[in-house]
Amino acid sequence: MEVLASTVGALLVEPCRALFTFLCTKLKNPFHFSANLRHLDAEMEVLIQRRRQLSQRLQLVAQAGLQEPSGVREWLAKVDTLEARWRSLKQDLDSSARNSERSCCLRCSRLSDHVAIRLGEARQLKSDGETLDVMNIGPDPSIVTTEHMPAPTIEDQATASRNMAKVMDLLRREDVPRIGIWGNRISAEKVQNLIAKRLKLELPEESIETRTNGCCPLKIEALNEDEAWSLFCKSAGEVATWEEIQPLAKAITNECGGLPLAIIVVGASLKQKRMVEVWKDALNALRRSEPPIGSGLEDKVYNPIKWSYDLLPDECIKSCFLFCCLFLEDYEIVENTLIRYWLAEGLLEDHHDIEKVMSRGITIIETLKDRSLLEDGGYQSVKIHDIIRDVSIWISSLPENECISLVRSGIELKEMREDELSVKSYSRVSFMGNEIRELPNALEECPTVTTLLLQENRKLKHIPDDFLPAFKSLKILDLSDCPSIKSLPPCLDQLVELRVLILASCKSLESFPPVGGLAKLQVFVCSGTGISTLPQGMEKLTNLRQLDLSCNHKLTVIPVGLVSSLSNLEELYLCGNNQLKFNGESGEIVAQLREIMSLKRLSYLTIGLGRSASTLETTDSLLNWMKKLNRFYFFIGEPKFVRPWPRRISNKSVFFNDIHLWGERIEWLFANTNYICFEDCGGLDTMFQKLVAYGDEVGSFDTVKSLVILTYSGSFGVGSNAKLEMLPNLEEISLSQLTNLPCASTLASQLGLKLFQAEIYLFLQVPTVAIFNLPRHYNTLTGKARTYQDRRLCAGGTTLQV
Repeated sequence: MEVLASTVGALLVEPCRALFTFLCTKLKNPFHFSANLRHLDAEMEVLIQRRRQLSQRLQLVAQAGLQEPSGVREWLAKVDTLEARWRSLKQDLDSSARNSERSCCLRCSRLSDHVAIRLGEARQLKSDGETLDVMNIGPDPSIVTTEHMPAPTIEDQATASRNMAKVMDLLRREDVPRIGIWGNRISAEKVQNLIAKRLKLELPEESIETRTNGCCPLKIEALNEDEAWSLFCKSAGEVATWEEIQPLAKAITNECGGLPLAIIVVGASLKQKRMVEVWKDALNALRRSEPPIGSGLEDKVYNPIKWSYDLLPDECIKSCFLFCCLFLEDYEIVENTLIRYWLAEGLLEDHHDIEKVMSRGITIIETLKDRSLLEDGGYQSVKIHDIIRDVSIWISSLPENECISLVRSGIELKEMREDELSVKSYSRVSFMGNEIRELPNALEECPTVTTLLLQENRKLKHIPDDFLPAFKSLKILDLSDCPSIKSLPPCLDQLVELRVLILASCKSLESFPPVGGLAKLQVFVCSGTGISTLPQGMEKLTNLRQLDLSCNHKLTVIPVGLVSSLSNLEELYLCGNNQLKFNGESGEIVAQLREIMSLKRLSYLTIGLGRSASTLETTDSLLNWMKKLNRFYFFIGEPKFVRPWPRRISNKSVFFNDIHLWGERIEWLFANTNYICFEDCGGLDTMFQKLVAYGDEVGSFDTVKSLVILTYSGSFGVGSNAKLEMLPNLEEISLSQLTNLPCASTLASQLGLKLFQAEIYLFLQVPTVAIFNLPRHYNTLTGKARTYQDRRLCAGGTTLQV
């Protein structure tokens, strides 16, 4: 028996081994089915992402007209095929999962094999993709820039794409350590010095030739004929393609030399011009213009822009435009300040109404922007393009120009040469943004100069006594942001024609000469200085229309009767003066407001009223006065940095900070107000009850658009006696860190708020907040967890996870 068993066992070993191997092979894929499927999905996501990247790079290569690397197209095709099979396999798996037990067995035996096969193909394609020559397939589109800088698109611009591709190709080359990109008007020294200054580096005094050793030059090409024509049509509009105008339009385009800026400016000037004669005149004017400088591409820029300047409606707008060249390159010119300058120079008609003057000024600015001669800057500011600025400087220096300008701004001058001012009869002079330390002492008379800009000369410490008297006709003097100046010369009040005097951010300025002789002064900005007392003779400035005394932290007293004597005052800035008090009637708030309220023409006021303002009871005179103001910022309580939260603050705003409201009637602070903010305040419940109690008397506050409450630990009463909605036009209610507000509708109910159109921002320091009785169609409801990880907002009984 043992022999028989041994013999039978020997005969069965190999069949059993073969059967075991067969079963392992067949069961391996079903056993690893779930893991293989997960791995296949992951590998396919990687392949699809890789395919997207390579496809984007191939588009860049095609736009640049470069040769495609070999093997990339084949690899992309294989990925497309595999993706189709993978998606078909996923559909089969979904179908089998919905069928019977038999289908489940089939999935284990057949589909699992397909999953394993596709997984092997995906891994092989992934390996093949890693070996492709990706260095020459354009930049990696997955790289995300750290800062977005808006710029015109280069789509459908082959020249721009070629230029970009050349730059990227040079950046990838290890044998190119430096790249010098140039087009028209290269100024390598200026660019390098500016970069070094911003990086706080000291460049050795060496030649540009030495610095540029080993630099690979790359010239940026102008637009070709087709691109130039396409850009011109976009700027000028459909009229450029009309049959009788198109030949003229193309000839004008050619005169622009392929430079985008010239094309845009000329096109904007001819936008929707329908008469053929206008186009003929434009072409003739461009062809007649003599080049202002040398030859080359610059000739094609200056002449078209000058022609666009010549086409401006009147001499007033032309002079307003030329004024802008006095500022630095890329300088953000505040619109309000620019219009004040124009008014001081007599370029705008004085309507004795600041709103009308500002409206006219804004109209001129929009006209210049429509002609592409000015650009939008930051908030309520404009900029002038550097090339257009160069052209305007050239125009301003022409002898035939009535207002000849001397522009020496932003060129790092250490001194002002006396002979520069005496060569021509200049009207406008700008030395702003330099490093001037001293001004000439014995300066010859400059009787024609009306504007002198010296701001941002931070090393200027002293103004000689004989300097200012040379400018007998001066109307505008700007010395702002000269923090080293400690005093002004006593001859200041000899500038009897002066209209604008700006001394903002002269931090070291402590003493001030008398100003009584400046009888024609309209704008006096003396903010952010070190003065502790106001200059003598201010009560004689009866033509003053704008007075800015903000942020003078050492200023303690404004003499009683001074403000009321400035009867023509339209704008008054007094905020940021922590120690300031009105000298009279024990410095009480009544004395302050009584003088300010006497200014019949006042339309813009910013002022810090301290804690006592919250105790001032509402009167009809206060209500009527508030309604007459067009713009105001009131700061009640302790001075503090203002946060425009959650969006930009309105032009009519009231801020309460770190005070307790004892229930006084302060409805006058709500009248004509758009934005109200309470921060670290107490007694809000009592204050709101007072508003409701006197609702029948004063009515609702329909101008309030935003209500902000920050950091409040008190509670709000339940229920309300409000007979009308106190804030019917509220668009925004923001609540932050209210530690004792169980239900947001409590506040809404107390003021009778319906919030049909309001946006609600909740940042509440409680784990759960219930919001009931709010309409279902409110615009937004947002919340952010700051203290608690698990925060829920309940709207009408519906829990929302934030």
